[in-house]
Amino acid sequence: MDNVRMRSTATISKKNNFFLYVFSIMSIGILLIGAVASGAGIFMVSLLQSGSLSIIAFRIVMIVCLFASMLTDYIFEYNIKSSSLSTSMCLYGLSAFITGIFLSPVYIIASYGYLDIVISAFIGTISLFIALGLLAYFSKKDFTSLGSILFAGAIALLIASIANLALSFFIPAISSIMGVGISFFSILLSSGFILFNLSNLSKFYDSNIGNVVALSRIGLLGAHLLLRLFVSIFISIINILLFASKKRKND
Repeated sequence: MDNVRMRSTATISKKNNFFLYVFSIMSIGILLIGAVASGAGIFMVSLLQSGSLSIIAFRIVMIVCLFASMLTDYIFEYNIKSSSLSTSMCLYGLSAFITGIFLSPVYIIASYGYLDIVISAFIGTISLFIALGLLAYFSKKDFTSLGSILFAGAIALLIASIANLALSFFIPAISSIMGVGISFFSILLSSGFILFNLSNLSKFYDSNIGNVVALSRIGLLGAHLLLRLFVSIFISIINILLFASKKRKND
């Protein structure tokens, strides 16, 4: 009986170490994104203030970074099983680096009197992540059953975002309000995907105990997916807080 209990405790400990590995890599990604976003933000502000970079050119740079990030993500996720772990790590770092450039406007927002909003959004995102992680850990529920609902929600979010983008050219006021609704929905959807991915990681660990290479790769992939969700929630919270702040000033 004691042997069974000891084995069970050892298994749980190894599984916890696996998730510690996942969240450690994710944390490195967050730090890299933050460092790059700050550096790129300082550079962008200096260019904008000197007139060397126009607003239109700045927006083009952001669009290029968005597509570059999507392309890097695709290459990373498509080749995760066939590439070496070092190559996958490099792609992970490259993806975080490009995302950092894409998030450079966050530094600009902070430098123009909204630092409290950026800090609040970051703390809120971390708090939500911790709450969802604890929910997944202590509830022991299988959240992979949410898959079909989440993917349907992702399609709905994409359609709503495209519609809102088109609306912004004609009725900016309504588009702004709709954008807040989309941000709330994005947070809810991302939260569901976090639970979904944590359950998937747990299942994969259980079916690959002892396979260090497979666990290292899937752990890296899991960190990448969770990092994307972290960024999505962070941006959504900033959008909501900015809208609330501007509304208070107008009132």
